Amino acid sequence: SSEQAAARHLAARVADGLTELAAAIDSETPPREIPGDPVGPVPAGIAPHDARVLRRTADQLAELTKTARGLDGPASGAEQNLPELLVARSSPLAILRAHLTSDSAIFRHALRMSISTAVAVLITTSLHVHRGYWTTLTCLVILQPHGSQTLSKALQRVGGTVLGAWVAVAAATFVHDPSLILLCVFVFITIAVALMPLNYGIFALFLTPSFVLLAERSSGEPGLASVRVVNTFIGAGIALLGSRLLFPLSERDLLRPRIAAALRSLRHLFDAAVATGPGAALKAARRDAGLALSNADASFQRALTESPPGGQENEALLSLILYSHRLAATLNGLARTGEAAVLDALRRSAPALDTTFEDLADAIASDRAPAPLPDFDALPDGITSDLAVQHVAVGRWHAARHPASRAAGHA
Repeated sequence: SSEQAAARHLAARVADGLTELAAAIDSETPPREIPGDPVGPVPAGIAPHDARVLRRTADQLAELTKTARGLDGPASGAEQNLPELLVARSSPLAILRAHLTSDSAIFRHALRMSISTAVAVLITTSLHVHRGYWTTLTCLVILQPHGSQTLSKALQRVGGTVLGAWVAVAAATFVHDPSLILLCVFVFITIAVALMPLNYGIFALFLTPSFVLLAERSSGEPGLASVRVVNTFIGAGIALLGSRLLFPLSERDLLRPRIAAALRSLRHLFDAAVATGPGAALKAARRDAGLALSNADASFQRALTESPPGGQENEALLSLILYSHRLAATLNGLARTGEAAVLDALRRSAPALDTTFEDLADAIASDRAPAPLPDFDALPDGITSDLAVQHVAVGRWHAARHPASRAAGHA
């Protein structure tokens, strides 16, 4: 039919554009600059829904072309046409100045590492610890921004070092030929580097005999395996004390503000969707919502390793984050389709929706039960059901944290 022929014609133009883009990337040359639309208008005769899908595909190809041109360095004057993520917003000096505050987690961790390292150097120097730099390096490697991460890495480092020291003693006892020692070191380092992405403890296990065998061979000092173990214990202890005493950062304290920020970002995404439809404001709101939801995801995962919440609290938080992602996708899809009836329904419900998003965010931040959910008869079923699940999740989360108040309510 004529509709199928028109669709095939546009799909062929998109395919040609993708082929040209792939060839430009493969040859590491910027793709040719195409003024306006890279594939042209949608041919007549295509159903409205199919036309929107093909139009969205063409728009995405245009964004990919702009991104590819930016990767090879945009020409002067063309920067304003690049996607926003490729445009430099701040100078390195401005970024550094922004982090020179006690509110910056990066600045606090830098101070934590500096003080802990200085303490490690002071202790090893004062006590005349043999090969004290092993202590300092251990402290630097183990100390992480979050206490749970520091504890996990300390356990892996200490356990791997102790086991590796036994391997080093066994190798030094039975292998005396210098060539065989070098072969053992080569094998240990190869295994350590290969397995480092899987488990840091295994990496430390095979790295320890490599350093001990090389150090004993070059210095002629026997018994360095025990020195390595002692230095590792000292460095791990300093790192753990530093994470607990110097600007301690608990992920459980950060989780609630980040989930509240994610819920407020959904409110901004909704406002942008109903106010302007597809455009720069919607892209910015979508990016901010994605970042806020990613931060909430990461914070929840770190909180699980730090001190896992109870079963019902855990389930409620998972449901809240999952359906926040679903709601963000639904809002974005409705804004991109731009159907007038749906957008009008969203605009009529805008005040109540804004109040609901703000109440859910405040309930999480203030640790209280959410207000009753209003009726949204005019909203699409997807948004109504997602909001209902979020509301129930916040209520269950609060009830799990305050079982006494829940029992009083039943009584």
